[in-house]
Amino acid sequence: PHYGKITSPIQIIGEDTIRTQKNGFYEVVFGADGKPKRGKPNFDDLVKWFKKKYEFVTLEDTAATLVYEKDYWFDMPSTRIKAFAEDNFTPTPTTSMCVEFEQKLKRKNIVPRNSTVITDKLNFINGIMDIKTGKLEPHSSKYKFTYIIPHPYEPKGDCPKFKQFLLDVACGDKSLATLIAEYAGYCISGTDPSLIQKCALLYGDGSNGIVTGK
Repeated sequence: PHYGKITSPIQIIGEDTIRTQKNGFYEVVFGADGKPKRGKPNFDDLVKWFKKKYEFVTLEDTAATLVYEKDYWFDMPSTRIKAFAEDNFTPTPTTSMCVEFEQKLKRKNIVPRNSTVITDKLNFINGIMDIKTGKLEPHSSKYKFTYIIPHPYEPKGDCPKFKQFLLDVACGDKSLATLIAEYAGYCISGTDPSLIQKCALLYGDGSNGIVTGK
């Protein structure tokens, strides 16, 4: 119904379109003489560009920016975020512009701190192991692991040195060695501490494995 009635140019763009990227993430305005010139920086467009480059979230309690890279989430330092702004704004931005970009970025993709607490899985270099089933699944950013165990998970693997160490510090007492291993497993499992309500005290005269065990 509006065919032929609209005389001004219309540009339809999607919400993910980065309109100012070709202009160094600055707006283009026209002066009184009709000539284009550089306008204000477009922080929203630079945030969109960051989203295209990185999968990220912001922790609501600390405002830390976690970026998914190489099978786990790492805390991207403030200096790297500001460097991203400096590398992409053309001409080079002021310090206050870099700070404003970082603050704007940290108000996006906010998640609760407990989203990084995963108690039923472990993140190995060859995949994610389900503690209950022992099965391995591919790495995925849906799990907010902030670490990766630098070893592959081997279902049939053994640990003879660790077992011998437990026997040594337990003076050959197999039941005590089993108890130490069980408690150690509880400590690294992320299980709710209220379920056990126990505290282990390691004591000795020295050179008996206490520090090594810790």
